[in-house]
Amino acid sequence: MNEELQRQLIRQLKVLNFWISVYGAIILIVLITVVVLVWKIVNFTNDTRQQIGDLRTTVSEKLDVKSDICEGNNSLGDFLKDKTGFCNQ
Repeated sequence: MNEELQRQLIRQLKVLNFWISVYGAIILIVLITVVVLVWKIVNFTNDTRQQIGDLRTTVSEKLDVKSDICEGNNSLGDFLKDKTGFCNQ
């Protein structure tokens, strides 16, 4: 009876060990997946923030019409310098 109980306990412990290993592997895979997704989200956010900053700089440079007209050598700039006070402001 004692040996049979011992075999039964060993068998139950093997089954328990198997399921602990399976659940441990599943949890490990889920954690790795979550870490990879968080890493990708952080990188995407930083890249997007950098692109928005670059776009903001580019837009502000392109929309600076006053400096383009008043500092450039073109007929419109010369006209505005001579006839109006636009470039003096």
